Amino acid sequence: MHSLRYVINAPAPPRVAPDNSEELFVDICINILALMVLGTAVSKISSTLIELRAMNEVGDRQRREIRLYLTRQNTPFELITRIMKFVDYRLDKVSAISFDDGLISKTLQQELYISQRGTFLEQIPILSLCQAVFPEVFAEICAMLERHVFERKESVFTANSWASRMDITTSGTYSLIGDGRMPQLVNGVKWFSEACLFLEGLLHEGALIAKSFGETFSLEGDSLVRIEGFSFYLSFCAVECGAICAKEYAKDFLAFMQQSEEPYAQETQIQAGEHACVRNVIFQELYPDPRTLFINIDIWELYRGASDDEDEEEEESELDLSTFEVVVLAVSQEQKTSWLVRRTGGSLCSWVSACTCAHACTDADMHAPAHALMHGMRVHMRAHMHAHMHMHMHMHMHMHMHMHTHTHTHTHMHAQTCVPARACVHMQTHARV
Repeated sequence: MHSLRYVINAPAPPRVAPDNSEELFVDICINILALMVLGTAVSKISSTLIELRAMNEVGDRQRREIRLYLTRQNTPFELITRIMKFVDYRLDKVSAISFDDGLISKTLQQELYISQRGTFLEQIPILSLCQAVFPEVFAEICAMLERHVFERKESVFTANSWASRMDITTSGTYSLIGDGRMPQLVNGVKWFSEACLFLEGLLHEGALIAKSFGETFSLEGDSLVRIEGFSFYLSFCAVECGAICAKEYAKDFLAFMQQSEEPYAQETQIQAGEHACVRNVIFQELYPDPRTLFINIDIWELYRGASDDEDEEEEESELDLSTFEVVVLAVSQEQKTSWLVRRTGGSLCSWVSACTCAHACTDADMHAPAHALMHGMRVHMRAHMHAHMHMHMHMHMHMHMHMHTHTHTHTHMHAQTCVPARACVHMQTHARV
């Protein structure tokens, strides 16, 4: 007992009275409990090591089988080395243990796909908008992606080959080689041939070659069509909105490509995607332009600007009064009479009658005084004189006279006698050049 306690519960011997049975019993229980805890910990560690060995055993068995096969086929050593490196990378990326989808629900499967693939799909403008508006459809798109693994110097796609899918790079380093362009280094998340989702018969303008071990995902246009067809999670209105969103996006995307000088270039397709996404109706409703919001519009500034413009126009008109007077003096009595006859539709109203009506307006103290009348006549004369000099001496004048109901009765009767009803005393003239 002393030696056991020395190993587990030092110090030894215990400071327990030999004749105290209670303390001896507690000491024995503590020793037994310590042994149980140590045994459980050792058992857990050993079981974990066995599981790790079993997990690595599958990969080790596959590596061993591939190596034996290559050796029996008299494969060169350099090629064996390349193959084994690729096998190691593939086994690290792809789990050898199959996943049974029937063990979890469909909702959990979608959440699993979103957590695995949603981080790089969010960088694509249209898919980011889809995630914000239609998360169920975005989950279906994540499930439709296909994984591809490439080794060094392997082509993801070649120039002038048919573009049947949109490729998305997630890991590795690639080289984008275009016609007549310098090779571009591609790292991180990039997507290529987005236009093939809306077009058939599209060709790759360049080639994408892996410079290291890399992993990509691909999405085909037929997969998107199938998603819209069986997406029963959304209501009818949501499906219709999604169809309209996709249609507008595809239309703006292709229109931008047609207007560009290099429609099939990778940079053009990326710009087309951003342009089409910003012009989309759903995007504008979700992220409105701050300049178009009513709370950001200063109506007082607009009103004050309009008032300033009117004041400037009045000042300019006052500065040109002297010029107007010279022009009025140059107009003959015959030209005035012909102008009045044309304006009144053939009724013979003399210039003297018009002046008499203006005098009556002044005596009645109306809202359109004689000064405003003469100023309007000057404006009309200036405009028609300008047209007369440049258009074979033709003069057009538009006079609009309105009679206020609160004027004196004799003035109103006198005005009706002088001029027709459509040329009443209160004049608001408008020049037509």
